[in-house]
Amino acid sequence: MYTCSVAAAPPPPPPASFPPQGPFRFGRADGTILAPSIQLLPGGLIDGYSNPNESRWGLEGKTLVFYDQQGNATTRFTSVQSKDGRLVLSGAFLGNMPGITHVLVQFAP
Repeated sequence: MYTCSVAAAPPPPPPASFPPQGPFRFGRADGTILAPSIQLLPGGLIDGYSNPNESRWGLEGKTLVFYDQQGNATTRFTSVQSKDGRLVLSGAFLGNMPGITHVLVQFAP
């Protein structure tokens, strides 16, 4: 019997406009504002906010992810929506405080 195995294709690259251009308001779904204005800079830097839980950003496929100082994922922004012309990304905080949802709201383009 003949079998053929094919390696899985790598995921497609994210669209050229991803990560989306900021600035963003960073907060929680309950309305708490953690930073009124942050920027996602090249090389994974986050400008405008300093916290050990959100030290860097990156992409896992097309999913925006925040990482802590040790490189562990702390938030995966799995929901991407458009509201009033703004991009709204949200995802569960993966740290030691269950039930928190982080939200990034893009300033009006």
